[in-house]
Amino acid sequence: MNTPRIALLSAAISMAFAAQSSFADSENDSSIIQSGEDNWVLVKQTADESMSEVIQEGTDNEATVLQHGMDSESNIYQEGNKNEAINTQHEGYVDNFQSISQEGDGNESALNQMGNDNSQEGSQIGTDNVVINTQEGDENYYVFSQDGDKNVQDFVQKGTDNTVDWTQSGSENDGYVYQTGTEQDAAILQEGDSNIFLVDQAGMENAMYAIQIGEKNDFSLFQDGADNFASISQDGTDNMARVEQGVKGNGNGNGNN
Repeated sequence: MNTPRIALLSAAISMAFAAQSSFADSENDSSIIQSGEDNWVLVKQTADESMSEVIQEGTDNEATVLQHGMDSESNIYQEGNKNEAINTQHEGYVDNFQSISQEGDGNESALNQMGNDNSQEGSQIGTDNVVINTQEGDENYYVFSQDGDKNVQDFVQKGTDNTVDWTQSGSENDGYVYQTGTEQDAAILQEGDSNIFLVDQAGMENAMYAIQIGEKNDFSLFQDGADNFASISQDGTDNMARVEQGVKGNGNGNGNN
């Protein structure tokens, strides 16, 4: 399993790092532990105070760590078969952090950071789950958890002081989150099968909280402006909700329950 976006991201990142011809003086550390068969690891650190730790157990697992910046840290742990993990940090300077933990078969994670003081961490358990995340800016935070089979988290974060806390469990759940701006806050819990949602936040100090439990539920949320707040709760089957907020000071929510 190799999704097109992950494949393209991996190729582009490899080319960008290959183009760098100089290495900064540094005290980089790297620790790799592998057990099993046909596992593959690439670690390339080209900046100050970087640290990487990779542990893989199983068969046909792949891990890639590419770091460029000061005080970077990356942790990847994989257990199972045919899992793929990519951690990249570049154009970052202070206190960046990433962590991937995957258990099962055919899981894929790609975490990419650009900026200062960004943080990502999370885990996947099950089969054929996918996490794709890009952070650009400063002091952004993303924590994720997926448990089940064929779940997808696709996430883009650009700006400053944005936060996402995202948990999915079940099978074939999909979620898409896009944050741009300053101090956006999103907390999402999705449980069950074949649920889907879209969150698009732009502006300043917007917040949303969502719980979706059951089967074939669907919600979409669009926030643009400042100081918007939305709360969505759906429990059952075939529920649908849509929230659009674009006027400063809105504080309403929508949802089926």
